[in-house]
Amino acid sequence: MVKQNVITWSYVRCSTSHQDLETQNQQLVDYSKAFGFTIDKNINDFGISGSEFDRDGLNEIKDGIVNKPFDQLIIYFSRIPILNSFDL
Repeated sequence: MVKQNVITWSYVRCSTSHQDLETQNQQLVDYSKAFGFTIDKNINDFGISGSEFDRDGLNEIKDGIVNKPFDQLIIYFSRIPILNSFDL
């Protein structure tokens, strides 16, 4: 559930230079406007595979989860991640 009047971060990632972070960011901005909240901080990882877990943006989000500088996080998914490398 999306909350209004809280600190919101967004996260986007693309693995190749053929992809566009701006389009992904804009879709999250459009989503936030539709549901009546604003994005306070945009975090991204550009040109990094989703299978790589040591990413600057992802590490910033991990720190944020521990230190609580945001109340909610919205993430752009262009497709469902492949989970074959994880033990579920």
